[in-house]
Amino acid sequence: RQITRQENLRMVNGIPVSRDADFGIVFEKNSHLQLAKKILGVKEKDVIFYPGWDRDVIHFKLKGKATLAMTYAQGPAYAASAVERLVRTGVSHIIRIGTCGSLDSSVLPWSVVLSSAAIREEATTDAYMPKEYPAIADAKFNNALLRTIKQNKNMTVNIGIAITNCARY
Repeated sequence: RQITRQENLRMVNGIPVSRDADFGIVFEKNSHLQLAKKILGVKEKDVIFYPGWDRDVIHFKLKGKATLAMTYAQGPAYAASAVERLVRTGVSHIIRIGTCGSLDSSVLPWSVVLSSAAIREEATTDAYMPKEYPAIADAKFNNALLRTIKQNKNMTVNIGIAITNCARY
């Protein structure tokens, strides 16, 4: 179903917000979003498409919490657009699920990586904060995410500082 601009609107920092959500998920590819919908058992009746948005935006309940999932292409400019759209729907914490590289040879391909901070080597985030300002993940949120991953899957999670840039390879 589509949500109208008048439905459930409230203001947060002067921005009209149309829904409440506990956190957002930005997937690297639409196929990742579709797989997550299947794994999490998201029902089509719970899917909301926003008019004028060219990407899937899905609100659904996960263990009784309102959750927002959104798919977007790769790259800092697209990520910034996704973040701004998520904020407009009430999100305060965002998880990105996708691929990354590693300079640490002990991190095996397709391993789980949880970033504690990021070195910003691209220009997009300069519009939001100076380069000198550290990009640090919310430790409480990261710890809760780490506990959830370890409870649900017995896997190794690599934690460390990431680097962002516009170059894919």
